[in-house]
Amino acid sequence: MSHKLPSSTDKYYFEVLQNEQKSEMLKFLFESFRVDEPLNRASKISREEIEKCLNGALDRALKTESSILAKTKDTHEIVGCMLNSVWRRDESTSTPEEGEDKDFEFHTIRKEVAIVGEILNELHESFWSLRPDQDVVLHFEISSTLATTLLETKVNSETGKPVLVCDDGTDRVNLMFKEI
Repeated sequence: MSHKLPSSTDKYYFEVLQNEQKSEMLKFLFESFRVDEPLNRASKISREEIEKCLNGALDRALKTESSILAKTKDTHEIVGCMLNSVWRRDESTSTPEEGEDKDFEFHTIRKEVAIVGEILNELHESFWSLRPDQDVVLHFEISSTLATTLLETKVNSETGKPVLVCDDGTDRVNLMFKEI
């Protein structure tokens, strides 16, 4: 498959994510994305809590050659990514079988982390009803930064305050669609 990648700069170059880069990509996601993404920071999600979710997103992205990495020219270290997956309506409309997980299950009792899963699963589950005329889409799984959702809808009943407060002021996720 031929790819049109962004042009290299003095310090960085881009390449298509390949299966053999999975462990390197997971390392980047654990060390950077888990720590820097606003919802992850707000929930203080641990490596153990996010591991299954990141593996799932990466596995979905690796099914097609549609994800891009940015690397340094001097050390070839990953410094950014855009993980994409192809969604097909006929593969997405079924509900998980008994005992199976949704896309974003964190298996934790911590309320802050469970809410992150609820937000992300709600976005995934609502997509096809918003675009009934589409059967296949390219989905952005993870980029170097992600937006967050309107957190005032997730209020702690005891304090009346949002359960998650992002330290960068992020207050929403935008579900966007561009027909190509």
